[in-house]
Amino acid sequence: MLGNRGARLLQRLGMTIPRIDWDQRAKEWLPYSVAHPPLVTRTNVCFAQGIQQAEGLELVVFYPENKFVDFVTFFDGNEEVTLPIKPDGLFVVKDLLTGETLALFPEAERLTSPNKRSTFKQSCLYKKVLALLYYYQHLRQRVQLPRNF
Repeated sequence: MLGNRGARLLQRLGMTIPRIDWDQRAKEWLPYSVAHPPLVTRTNVCFAQGIQQAEGLELVVFYPENKFVDFVTFFDGNEEVTLPIKPDGLFVVKDLLTGETLALFPEAERLTSPNKRSTFKQSCLYKKVLALLYYYQHLRQRVQLPRNF
């Protein structure tokens, strides 16, 4: 749901947005929004169907939500931080033509909180994306995958 902060951001990007209380509108529409668990299921089903229908791709392994958990430590520019890696799913896919293997971390995000807040510790989605990015760069060393990964 779009809130007032999101509406202001869209306006700064040049979009014309009606002048209404977007926070109130989001509260009114909340009963009609999709809760996180069914959204995760929908997202993972879409990924699985896409992988299944794509020619030349093989699903090596799938970890559903909360089944793959690890931690990553990195320097955030000010200090070392350790963050959990708990994706809404983890798909490991192999390209049968090239032999290349790819890890996909789908995230079902309802955007109920700001992407980035004034401090790193308060940021939710921003921290998750940074942690996944850093983790993915070092994935081969951390995840038990087939040797050809």
